[in-house]
Amino acid sequence: MKKSLLLLFALLVSATLFAQEDVFGTPDSISARGINHDAIEITWKRVEGATEYKIYSGDELHGSVKGTSCIINGLNPETKYCFNISAVNETEESAKSKDVCATTFYVCDTPQNLKADVVLNDPNYGKKYKITITWDAVEGADGYSV
Repeated sequence: MKKSLLLLFALLVSATLFAQEDVFGTPDSISARGINHDAIEITWKRVEGATEYKIYSGDELHGSVKGTSCIINGLNPETKYCFNISAVNETEESAKSKDVCATTFYVCDTPQNLKADVVLNDPNYGKKYKITITWDAVEGADGYSV
């Protein structure tokens, strides 16, 4: 009787451990994108049972978050970075995900010779004024924010 109960207990523990490993997985559907000259945003799919996620670059731990996205700041411009994500619960940490990589943006020069011209009572615009802003083009710029 004792051997039967011990065997049954061992089978239950094994089945429980196997089920936990099967349910607690590695983060997937990971994407990364540069969002400016010194930051990259990383997103991933939620892992059932995870209470937080750790963000790595190689063996370096960048930090942990409770949600399924993060922004890594303080990076160098025009540089490719690769990251891995692991899921963590109360008792274990999953394997790291496959690498996901992104490149920070190019830093353009500041536009020079900025000029603003104001025209009062411009009938073409149906308003009492029109402001035109001009500047010298910046090499490598894809657009401008005013």
